[in-house]
Amino acid sequence: MMKRRGFFVRYAIALLVLLVSSSLAAASTDDEAAAAQFQIALSYVKEKNCSAARDTLNNLIAHYPQSPHAIDAQWLLGYTYLYEDEFATALAKFQDFVASFPQHGRAGDAQIRAAFIYIKMKQFRNAYGKFSKYLANYPDGAEHKEATKAYINLSWFFSARAKSVEQKLDILKLLEEVIASNRSDEELQAFALMQYAALSMEIGRIEEEESGGALMPNYAMVAEKCREVRSLYPSAAPSTLATAALMEAECDFFEMRYDDAKQKFTNLIATYQSQPGCRTQCAFAQYMLGMTLFKQGKYDEAYDAFQTVRTLYDEKDNFYRNNVQASSLCWMAYTRVMQNRNEEAKTLFTQLVETYPNTEEADFAQKMMSAL
Repeated sequence: MMKRRGFFVRYAIALLVLLVSSSLAAASTDDEAAAAQFQIALSYVKEKNCSAARDTLNNLIAHYPQSPHAIDAQWLLGYTYLYEDEFATALAKFQDFVASFPQHGRAGDAQIRAAFIYIKMKQFRNAYGKFSKYLANYPDGAEHKEATKAYINLSWFFSARAKSVEQKLDILKLLEEVIASNRSDEELQAFALMQYAALSMEIGRIEEEESGGALMPNYAMVAEKCREVRSLYPSAAPSTLATAALMEAECDFFEMRYDDAKQKFTNLIATYQSQPGCRTQCAFAQYMLGMTLFKQGKYDEAYDAFQTVRTLYDEKDNFYRNNVQASSLCWMAYTRVMQNRNEEAKTLFTQLVETYPNTEEADFAQKMMSAL
């Protein structure tokens, strides 16, 4: 009896081992199949064949729900909609992923994607909140630098709209924290330092206006910060270095050192006009060069500078087309007024009113035409 019992025990153990081995083999086979499907889907995404990628991913999730790759597939589904500009669906996929798998290694990426999608959808408050959460939850995240930049830029956006010195001072504190906590990241240091200088100038300009000129911006400090950016971080993004050069030249302009300003604006354009991401800085430098020449009474040169500004933007640059271009056209007309070439001025003012109605420049043009 004991022998039979021993036999059955050995048989049961052997059967259990066989079942476990079979189960493990099946699991291994399933995981390999899931991994293969995920790689196929990933290749489809890279080829921007998002429909085929979705079919593959949904098939993976349906047939291998227990595989870790099924979780990865849910994350990748968000990208298939993002690359087709289906922002609402992509956003829902990424947010569902973060909610379902908050500790997963891809949760940070899903959260930062959601933040950038909110920017695409022009839901800036929601984007601001998402960037804030990302920076708090993933201080060592792969996109910490870009998230910090976006967070700072959105802070600027909200403070500019509110025109609140208090909000701007809060952003200065934020920038000080960024500068103090990212000393090993030169690009981020340069960006934050540049933003600090720009915001300091803006606060100074507001305080000057509110005080009727009793308080003046600390242009010397701003210019020194700009020089610091360019000397300490020569490998920073060209757009950051161009912005530093632009602001240093503006400091000379506002302190009426027009010869120095003219030279610096001209050098900036020559140095950065072919650099990636610097077209806006070069166009604004061209605009400020026109202003500098106007202040010097060089009206023909100023006219040419303003006219050049109007060639530097295409239809995608809506903000600058509706602001800098309108202002440039207005100053072109005003140079002709200063030269007593009133018929040319009227023609330009008329063009301004027709092209940029409902702007401050158009209102000014209407008043000038009545006076002429």
